[in-house]
This record gives sequence, structure tokens and C-alpha cells, in this order.
Amino acid sequence: MKYFVKNGNEYKMKTPWGLYSPIVGGFALMTILSFVKAPESTLFWWLLAMTIFLIISFLRRCFIIDLDKKHIKVRQGLFGIGDTILIDNQEGFTVHEMKQLFITTNVSLMARYVNNKGKYREIQLAQGISKKMIQNLLNEVEEILSNEHQG
Repeated sequence: MKYFVKNGNEYKMKTPWGLYSPIVGGFALMTILSFVKAPESTLFWWLLAMTIFLIISFLRRCFIIDLDKKHIKVRQGLFGIGDTILIDNQEGFTVHEMKQLFITTNVSLMARYVNNKGKYREIQLAQGISKKMIQNLLNEVEEILSNEHQG
């Protein structure tokens, strides 16, 4: 398993350092530069707050496949409460790719499911900058779920 850590019948996605490290690092660098160049400026405080919010948002992310409880748990964002998707209600996965001027800027793994009110919903499970990485992640998720249905 390249993207998940197995703990019994629970699979937790490893921390995706590749996407968020440059973003948080860039904001941290801009924060330090604004403090050095203009310590009286409010720009420093704004950048410091943004950096802290990005770090908290990054650390709160989770994507867990629990085969005992037969659900997928997802939490994203700074204030995200999270969603729990029953594996039986899960309809499929899609890969969304965003390009700007022929350059891929974001690739997301989305899950389509039916919520407890019977409505179709879509939630982002993971994101990256490489379609190959997200496709490999999708292959691993499908492998985990297919092993669950066989067992």
C-alpha cells in the first residue's frame, strides 16, 4: 500500500505532503519576508494568520476506509465537519482535472454517493497535482473495496 496505512480493517490515507508543503512553505516564506521588510505592516499579521489556517486545515484532513463499520469517513478544510459515506450507498468514483492554459493545476478524486435522504451527493476524497497519482490512489481505493466485497 502506497497511499494508505492499514490498522486492522481500517485504512487511513497517509499525509499527502507533496501538494501542501509548497503552499504552506510559500506562505511561511512570504510571512517571514513581510516581517523582515515591513515589521510594522499589517500584511505580516494577515500572512501569519493565513499560514496558521492553512496548517490547521491541512492537519485536520482525513480519509479513512473502515471495513468493519462499512463506511468511508472524509473530513476536509478548516471548519469541515466531515462526511461518512456508507460503502453500500457509494455509487462510484470520478477523477476531476482542472487545467489552466494547458497546465494541470489540480486533480481531485471525487466519490458519488446517496445520502440518508436519498439524494445524490459528491464529495472530494483527495487532491493532487498529478493525474497519475490520483489514478494510482483510486486504484488502491478500489482494491481495498474489492477485497472487502470478496471477504
